[in-house]
Amino acid sequence: MPYWDWAATPPAGDKYFPTVVGQPLIQLITPTSNNKPVQITNPLYSYKFNPLNPLKGDFPSTPESRWPSTLRYPTNGSATAKSQEQQVFDAMESQFDSYQSNIYLIMRDPNYKQFDAFSNHQWAANNAPGTYGSIEDVHNSVHSETGGNGHMGDPDYAAFDPLFWLHHTNVDRQFAIWQALNPTSYAINKPSSDGTFSIESGAQETSTTALTPFNNATGKTYWTSDGVRSTVTFNYAYPETQQWKFPTVQQYQTSVLAAVQKLYGATSNQFMQLMGVQTAAASEPIAVQASQIVADGSNTAQKPIGDGAASSPGEHKILSNLLQNSAKTNAKPVDAARGEEDFESEIGKPSENSSRSVEPIKYREYIVNIRAPKHILHQTYRVRIFLGDFDSDPATWATAESTIGTFSSFGKNPATTSCGKCIKDAARSLMISGTIPLTPILLKLFKSGDLGSLEVENVIPYLRRNLHWRVTLADGTEIDRGEVEGLKVSVVSTLVGCVQGGFPEFSGVYEVHSEVTGGRPAGLSEGDRV
Repeated sequence: MPYWDWAATPPAGDKYFPTVVGQPLIQLITPTSNNKPVQITNPLYSYKFNPLNPLKGDFPSTPESRWPSTLRYPTNGSATAKSQEQQVFDAMESQFDSYQSNIYLIMRDPNYKQFDAFSNHQWAANNAPGTYGSIEDVHNSVHSETGGNGHMGDPDYAAFDPLFWLHHTNVDRQFAIWQALNPTSYAINKPSSDGTFSIESGAQETSTTALTPFNNATGKTYWTSDGVRSTVTFNYAYPETQQWKFPTVQQYQTSVLAAVQKLYGATSNQFMQLMGVQTAAASEPIAVQASQIVADGSNTAQKPIGDGAASSPGEHKILSNLLQNSAKTNAKPVDAARGEEDFESEIGKPSENSSRSVEPIKYREYIVNIRAPKHILHQTYRVRIFLGDFDSDPATWATAESTIGTFSSFGKNPATTSCGKCIKDAARSLMISGTIPLTPILLKLFKSGDLGSLEVENVIPYLRRNLHWRVTLADGTEIDRGEVEGLKVSVVSTLVGCVQGGFPEFSGVYEVHSEVTGGRPAGLSEGDRV
């Protein structure tokens, strides 16, 4: 199935938003063009409604009821509005580091090994700062940044945009990759909170609960979560999830880990290169492209990082010295892996004098945590995270150089929405959460000389001075962040260990740095619930 991997570095020559999707006309060789390219309307660019609003009330909201085709960042609300595709290109470039690092986080941090934590953005309210992320959180942000105030930015209309399907197939792929790494964690076994037309509220839902109204192949019984667990059931798989090519489950999972490291581990790859540590991904067969998948491979034993957020006094100094020495020798930053490049050269080979590490060398991942009531503003809203100065005009924020990530909430007005679940969620003040990784930009700042080191004593004061957040509606209108009751922004960190010949390992233990956000509007202060 075709998909758009918005978290992987695009092929050389392409952009962070695929040019083939972002141009109104494309050239193709058709069966009747005598092997010569002909220009056609791009079916991936937009969908034309024909007729527009065929039945009165089908598109009850404006301006959607006036737009004759799907739009991204529409110029206005009139019937003659145009897409501003450059806005999509710029916004996706601005958000890329956040998307890539977020996917790496939820694939590798042990806090996301359970389906409930990985899958959805409902805030757990368990004082666990390491469970704010989810695939749903990243999914929402991609919607908002590709659509702006257009169709992709509104879940009621998003599926009309052809981009929706490339995006959602990638979410399906990310889930399949996570399943390969966590094969024993899947469905949630708990009571139904709201119920459906066929399930009573409070009834226990398990992996064998009927997924009504979807009949399985027999036509007589319904699909269950157990029945749809594998994409192979539906005769498809992704490049990374072709398990039949490997003789053992262990070799298959090692291949998937190598693929995750190659595609999404850009930040940890840079650290390992600077430290002279070689990852197992350099020597493992990786099922990233069909041409790259091989059936054999060996599993390199990994040593897990020790528990606890604090490291021994020497560990951070050793890492700091390694980084500083590398910077002095003008080491070039390493971008995320590109399909046609040699992964081993990207992550860096150890020097001839280096020996296999017995204890992992550790670096610290810094992350912004955000939680907020989903429906508090009765419409979609976004929390923009900045590192550095930014313009006062909200219209510039989606593509500002200092924008490092966006948290998106698809809120609804309970008085007007036809979404029954949204009405119930609003009544119980449903809280949702998300994460914006900081380490990619902090590493760039260190390499440029704008940050003295990546140790806590340097990073936290820097964040206190330079980290900012603002709230806007989908149309760009700014909302006073202090008036969004329940919004809390915080900074946390966790250690990641790197060993020679292994994969980076997240400790799973987090430290909260309330001194960054304390005393600021919507910022977490010391003593607040985490």
